[in-house]
Amino acid sequence: MNQGNIMMSEQKIERMTKKGQRFIKSYSSKALKASFVPFISVPIIHGICVKLTSELNRIFGIKTTKSFGGEAFTNTVVGLIATPFMLIPLAGAFFAIAYVESIGEAYLDALTEVAKQSTEEELKDEKLMAQRIIKTLKSQRRA
Repeated sequence: MNQGNIMMSEQKIERMTKKGQRFIKSYSSKALKASFVPFISVPIIHGICVKLTSELNRIFGIKTTKSFGGEAFTNTVVGLIATPFMLIPLAGAFFAIAYVESIGEAYLDALTEVAKQSTEEELKDEKLMAQRIIKTLKSQRRA
């Protein structure tokens, strides 16, 4: 069998998903710390989300273009709804955590779906992965 046609095992995908979930929790605690300065925290929290999506890509061994993190983040956006609430002192911390977790979980779900449908070789194709991830994120938003 051609090495490029090998699909990733369910066990491997499950391990990567669990690792991704741990990173989401870690990044949401970073959002909590950042949320204590409401007006300054919003761009920091958005940056945390972009870094989180990049980290999740790394966990899955998915190669994407350098600008992809921001593009993927825009496709998971619930930010237009959540951002104003992050400006409220104390309550903003709750919204910041929920925001990072919802972005991370939606992105992780998309990566898991893409990994299940891709061969090991396809995971290395930057353009193909970017297309599949964006397509999956858009279909999640419609669901």
